[in-house]
Amino acid sequence: SSTQSAIVVPKPGDANLYYIFTVGSNQTNTGLNYSIVDMTENLGLGAVTSKNTNLIPRCAEKISAVVKDCNTKSIWVITLANSSGTATNPLNTFYAFEINQTGVNPTPVKSTLSLNISDSRGYLKLSPSGAKLACANVQSGLYLFDFDSNTGVVSNPLQLPINSVNNKPYGVEFSPNSEL
Repeated sequence: SSTQSAIVVPKPGDANLYYIFTVGSNQTNTGLNYSIVDMTENLGLGAVTSKNTNLIPRCAEKISAVVKDCNTKSIWVITLANSSGTATNPLNTFYAFEINQTGVNPTPVKSTLSLNISDSRGYLKLSPSGAKLACANVQSGLYLFDFDSNTGVVSNPLQLPINSVNNKPYGVEFSPNSEL
């Protein structure tokens, strides 16, 4: 029942390896894990060659990814947790993991902000340009952040007002050109 249970990213520079990043739900918090799929296995159908390598013990049920740069084709995978990654409250720290030609860097770029998000439900979305990050939190509101795709740092939190009967944000999206 996780909001964003998984995301698949290719290994930069290798057309046959893929990483499947998963997060648990607010009921079964398994943290952030990844598995590796090798498409050369099983007569080209692929096989999981490494399963559930843990990066963070506990995190929100949201995950997103964006290309770091077009030269190296490195990718950032981001989730939200508390500052130690061992509990879900308060959710105040973004963890950005870089995936590059050597694999998954297990040491994240951590951005701890003055946030008190208490609900792990809702989407986490990076703009196509990689400059903005939106975070919907059912009980804690909607936030917009700056994201530095060169460094993986999340900054400048801005809580966006929602004027509706049901002011519980769940999904978010950016326009294809990142302007909206």
